[in-house]
Amino acid sequence: MKVAGGLGLALGCAVLVGGCTHVGQTSADVLPTRVETPEFSFARPDGDGWYRIDTLNPPTVIEFTRRSPAAERKIEVTSVETPQPVANLDELTEWVENLPEGDPRIWPAPGHGAVCVRNHGSTSVTVHVVLEGTDYPDRMIAVEDSLECVDPASSARILRFVFSQRSRSGGNLEGEREADAFLGSVQFNVAKN
Repeated sequence: MKVAGGLGLALGCAVLVGGCTHVGQTSADVLPTRVETPEFSFARPDGDGWYRIDTLNPPTVIEFTRRSPAAERKIEVTSVETPQPVANLDELTEWVENLPEGDPRIWPAPGHGAVCVRNHGSTSVTVHVVLEGTDYPDRMIAVEDSLECVDPASSARILRFVFSQRSRSGGNLEGEREADAFLGSVQFNVAKN
């Protein structure tokens, strides 16, 4: 059977590979248990419904999503070039304090092979949907847990490992456990740099 265009690619991927059920995404279940890059590694997300986004735009390095009709969880690793080198824990903490998350809580996070801090913050946004002239405002809360690290290879670059939960009620205990597992698993490959 010959199917034209992207549909054929999607069907072929789903049938032959078994791990590509969303176009442009790969099921986390078919990935190795650790995601490895030349600079760092971390445990892949566990649980049903996690997908790695296969095509990314800088500064995003790696992204996973898990969506349901009422909520979304996202793991995103980004590389941020800083205007000035960040030389120590105090300077990293100051940099993180200037991020846009509301009411951040920041604390040192040793043991990752780099200078790192953990950050917990939340924001809320009101989304307006207009149907047939009627405005339906809907409030969404985003809870972010992150690990912010100075790249051991360049003090002018910060790698951000962010676990976010978005829903009407924000995060939940299961999401907090997933965030802790992900962020706790990040390890820099200092010897390889």
